[in-house]
Amino acid sequence: ITSCFNNENSTTTEYTNYIGENVIGNHIYIKELDICVFSERPISDFSKIQNMILFALLIILLFLISISTIIATIISNKISKPITQLRDASKKFTEKGVFKKIKLKQNDEIGDLFNSFNNMAQKISEQKKDLEKKVKTRTSELDKKIIELENSEKSMLNMLEDSDETNKEITQAQKKLSKALIDLKKLDKQKDAFLSITAHELKTPLTSIHGFAQLLKDNKTKIKMRKEYLTIIETETERLSKLITEMLELSRIDLGTVKLTIENTNVKEIIEQTILQITEHANKKGIKIEKEIDAKIPDLQTDSEKLFQILLNLASNAVKYSEKGIIKISAKKADKNIQFSVKDNGVGIPKKHYNKLFTRFYQVDASYSRKVGGTGLGLSICKEFTKVLGGKIWFKSSERKGTTFYFTIPLQKE
Repeated sequence: ITSCFNNENSTTTEYTNYIGENVIGNHIYIKELDICVFSERPISDFSKIQNMILFALLIILLFLISISTIIATIISNKISKPITQLRDASKKFTEKGVFKKIKLKQNDEIGDLFNSFNNMAQKISEQKKDLEKKVKTRTSELDKKIIELENSEKSMLNMLEDSDETNKEITQAQKKLSKALIDLKKLDKQKDAFLSITAHELKTPLTSIHGFAQLLKDNKTKIKMRKEYLTIIETETERLSKLITEMLELSRIDLGTVKLTIENTNVKEIIEQTILQITEHANKKGIKIEKEIDAKIPDLQTDSEKLFQILLNLASNAVKYSEKGIIKISAKKADKNIQFSVKDNGVGIPKKHYNKLFTRFYQVDASYSRKVGGTGLGLSICKEFTKVLGGKIWFKSSERKGTTFYFTIPLQKE
């Protein structure tokens, strides 16, 4: 009151009023009337407003938790159920050799994978039946010839002059029979190995997705952790999608259903598209991208999409397995081919891994590859696409110094 009548500046202050109540008050002096006007409000009123705001925030938080749980459950069910069905079918096919077409009405990558599995399993079954039929036919022919030779000594004597030719025919038939049996066993082993590895590789991201989806169902999980779990689910879903796409590509190659679109292809444009795709990732890791292209390099008559996929896989690998440094993409004319190369100064490849580097699902460092999003199929696809386009692929590497991948593509696809 003294401050007010002394015409001091007004300030908002917390104090205890004349009835002993804690309040927040302010004052103003009206000089013309020589009076002071005071305004005060109990502190408890402000606590009520604060409680109302906290209650509203709590309602919004519970709503967001419910929505995120529903979305995670839907994503998990949509992906895990079809893959589980595929895993069970592949296991039955592997153990019992029983093929039953799997029906799935989905027009996406998983639906394509189911169709590809059906086609592959059906083709393997048909090839197995065909080989068994050929083996049976050859065996029957040999049995007939043996019976004829045993029951006809006279015919045997008359055929002495032709015995060498007959022996050759029998030997050739035996070789064909042996080869057919070897091919049949090899086909069975390849089928079992592919299905076993496929089931394992699909199970890994599915297990992560399922596990974190279960954690999201727990209402006690904090918001920060929920965001981390959803990010992991998103990453594993992208990895699963990439894995399925690459498996479909390899499946089409195995079944001989790859379609090529031969067109005029500008080498410089393909390399620039590749650099554009990897630049953002490279910048995050402090990697500089360089290119070296012959000034008068001719255009190619090839499938530009397949060529782009080869370059992108090799360049992406170079970024994944390098820290800082330089990646150089080059192209030059070499006889009737264009020779491409992708060079990095990353970790390099130990010699013990050279022979298996292009093998499907093979990874030099499996834990690191999964960490950076690798599937173990990229180099296999590069090798198969290069072969389909009529070229070849190879590499040179030094540990802790880097790796250079080379591949050639003919100027004209035959």
